Amino acid sequence: MIACVLPAALISLVVQTGMMVVYIDLTLSGASSFMESIYTPEELYRVRNGRGLSLAWRMGLLVGGLGVVPMLITLFCYMHDSLGNHQDAMITMAEYSMLGMVMGVVSIVRGIQRPLNKLIVHMDEVALGNYAVKSRVYFSDEIGHLKAGFNNMLDGLREREAMRDMFGKYMSGEIARELLQPGRVDLGGVETEAAVLFCDIRDFTPRSEKMSPHEVVAFLNRYFQAVTPHIAANHGVINKFIGDAVMAVFTPLLGSAEYAADAITAAVDMRAALAEHNAKLPPEERLHFGIGIHVGKLVAGNVGTKTRREYTFIGDTVNIASRIESKTKEFATDLLVSRDALDNAGGKVTSLARFTSVGPVALKGKTTQLELLRIMQNPV
Repeated sequence: MIACVLPAALISLVVQTGMMVVYIDLTLSGASSFMESIYTPEELYRVRNGRGLSLAWRMGLLVGGLGVVPMLITLFCYMHDSLGNHQDAMITMAEYSMLGMVMGVVSIVRGIQRPLNKLIVHMDEVALGNYAVKSRVYFSDEIGHLKAGFNNMLDGLREREAMRDMFGKYMSGEIARELLQPGRVDLGGVETEAAVLFCDIRDFTPRSEKMSPHEVVAFLNRYFQAVTPHIAANHGVINKFIGDAVMAVFTPLLGSAEYAADAITAAVDMRAALAEHNAKLPPEERLHFGIGIHVGKLVAGNVGTKTRREYTFIGDTVNIASRIESKTKEFATDLLVSRDALDNAGGKVTSLARFTSVGPVALKGKTTQLELLRIMQNPV
């Protein structure tokens, strides 16, 4: 009796183990509230420590318990001419084994296909910019590691996007994209044609002396918010804020093909924006600024050390644009451009404003004089 019961018990154990492994996973994968109760939110999205059965082991247990073992029993009985004595039992075993095999295979396939389909949907969401589509990891098999890898990728993408967003707040989006390109963070530069625009508030120092530091910052932020968006709107980039001054660069390197025309257009738009900003202020609080524009060659690139660097623009064009801006007080105007800048713009800005020459002007530190033009009111 024992000789019959013991093999039957072992066979039953193998069969039940194979079925249990399959159906426990299937049941737990659908019990999201139960999994939430036993794991922390962080643990739900990563592979946890511990042993787990791979997909190959699960499939092996299922096939072994419901396919190979019954086949071996049938073969054994056949070889010992005892198949006829147990024919009904063998048929019943085969039927149950076949049914269990089909159900088990379907369960395993669903356990693979369903999470893979979800991952495909999540990847489509990521391609659209949605990074809040992490996949829960219930088991430490191959699918679990795939989900955990996907979640790690999302964390990296979110961090990169946050870095890009932070770059965009502290420098222009164009420069941020340039720096994020592979191989663009090394020290060095590239020569480019560009227009440089300097804008400075008139008589800011005596005005700021009457304000607290917090009031000065709030005052400047409101002013910059009013006038500087027109720089980006005309394909320019803000290279830096220098107190109450702003330096903007327009270059094909960063998207401004018509750099001189773009710079002059931005200056005219900034003038209109300042007028609109002043209309909301009492007369004693209204602002005036000066803008100088020049074109020429610049070197654009990373300057500094291996531990601290800045993407900036260097060249005589920057110095000349700054000195042109300082001349706006002398000529009682708010906009001055060099003849080189106007000639480079050609006829693209004639509809924006009238230009009147103030003659050759000596600039500090320059041996030759430079012809400057005053930008008058917009033509009617």
